[in-house]
Amino acid sequence: MSRYELQTIHPESEFLENAWYMVAQSAQISRELQPLTILGDNLVFYRDSNDKIVALEDACPHRKMPLSMGKLMGDVVQCGFHGLTFDACGKCINAHSTRYHWFQHYNTNTSDEAVRHKLNEGARGAFEEDRIILEAVDAGMNDKKRANLDLRLDIGSRKFRKKLNALIKAEKEEAIC
Repeated sequence: MSRYELQTIHPESEFLENAWYMVAQSAQISRELQPLTILGDNLVFYRDSNDKIVALEDACPHRKMPLSMGKLMGDVVQCGFHGLTFDACGKCINAHSTRYHWFQHYNTNTSDEAVRHKLNEGARGAFEEDRIILEAVDAGMNDKKRANLDLRLDIGSRKFRKKLNALIKAEKEEAIC
């Protein structure tokens, strides 16, 4: 290992958290998003168009998707999940990139094995298409250091989840009697 490569710090080492530390040689930070874990915090580094180094938490505040999985657009980072865009200070400057198209299957005969198979294959295909993103979001939400941010676009799924939880609770209570 050359003396200029990024090195790992032993996980049991203790450090003062409210301090400045060198994390990389200047030449190691470029115009590409570079994720680094520093003292247990996931960060993303890049250089802006003025060659200034930028460091942000490597987690979109909405669903904790690593920003390093997004893309650098000029001097801002766009989240790869819903397209929220963040400036070099971490401020969300655009939250209007996402459009959802919800669909439901109406008038389907779920007792028909062929129909059930087709519906299951469609759902499985949609998941597999987005597997990397969904797994990254799941990991981020399970290991978040800060609360996530709900947006207006979350209202439909939150209402659905609330109703579903009420039905599950009622079903469990009914089973106890």
